[in-house]
Amino acid sequence: MPSPRLTSSSPARDVAAALVAIAAAGWASPVLAAPCGAEKVAEVLAPASEKQRSVSLACDLTLDSKDVVTKQIVFAGKAASGARLDCGGAKIDGGPTTVNRNRDMIVVRSKGSTPAEMAADRPQGLTVTNCRIEGSIRVIGLGRNGEDPAVRASSRSLGHTERAQAAAPTGLVFSKLTLVAAGRIPFYLAPGVTGVTLAESRLSGRSDGTGIYLDAESAHNRIVGNRIAVDTSQREQLAIDGSADNRIADNHFSALSNGGVYVYRNCGEGGTVRHQSPRRNVIEGNEFYYDRYIGPSPAIWLGSRGGFRWYCLLDRGHSFGSSNDDGDNADFNTVTANRIVRRPPEAMIRDGGRQNRIEGNRTIAEPTR
Repeated sequence: MPSPRLTSSSPARDVAAALVAIAAAGWASPVLAAPCGAEKVAEVLAPASEKQRSVSLACDLTLDSKDVVTKQIVFAGKAASGARLDCGGAKIDGGPTTVNRNRDMIVVRSKGSTPAEMAADRPQGLTVTNCRIEGSIRVIGLGRNGEDPAVRASSRSLGHTERAQAAAPTGLVFSKLTLVAAGRIPFYLAPGVTGVTLAESRLSGRSDGTGIYLDAESAHNRIVGNRIAVDTSQREQLAIDGSADNRIADNHFSALSNGGVYVYRNCGEGGTVRHQSPRRNVIEGNEFYYDRYIGPSPAIWLGSRGGFRWYCLLDRGHSFGSSNDDGDNADFNTVTANRIVRRPPEAMIRDGGRQNRIEGNRTIAEPTR
């Protein structure tokens, strides 16, 4: 499916365009969920316990700004299609003193034990907005990450990208969130996830990995109009790992000591063959804020791995994907009109791919927003 083209604009207009594009591409749910009943509202707001850590949601729920949710909220299967969570400023608390510490606080996942079952039972067209979240969000199809056994098994034969995308949730909108990471990657799209928009949100806190992760075989996702400043120990703010046709636009990035947006393919990790290369991504109109940092980690790096990892050998024995070619193949990407505070683009944008369009990026003296 071709990626619907969005032009750079204000964040609000970009979000509206994303919603239109999602509907046009057939990612949105054809129906809206019914309002949640009083019993479900009470279940959501009841304190989490060791015996009941999570609550399933498949309805339209609006919370109050004074509400605090300590349960993990799970949108599972096609029953959750069209569901809407409007927190109204309420807090979803997965902090270090809670029952759900070190767990994802919002999970959207397909149901089933095979790719075919998941393709028939996946969430589509749901919305999460106006939430204050201490913790993380993860969208899951075939598996939680690229090393999941189900992902690895599928990757050993041709057609893996199509299977992974058909099995994963699609057409989701996350907007106006305040995400404070508590160790885990705050926003993670697992293999095969398509058509997700993260917009007008703030990401901060501490992550043991990146700030945002777009995993292998995912595509057509949009990260637009956000402020991203996660304290990462060693990693970049946003990883595009074997993910294609994404739009990263109009974001403000800071906390860049370990890098900004890195585009690569994690060849062979966990024995999984990566099929899709990170191509045709658009990185446009973003602002990268540097104050006193003078280190070497770039704001944007196309082809940041280059096939130089010890685990690239773990997927050997196949004639396709990263089993046949360890290279990132970060090609045909677009990097335009990005603003870099106090650092020159020629030092902070690296091109390790082919036929990438890199133009109109410039240095500015002070941040614009």
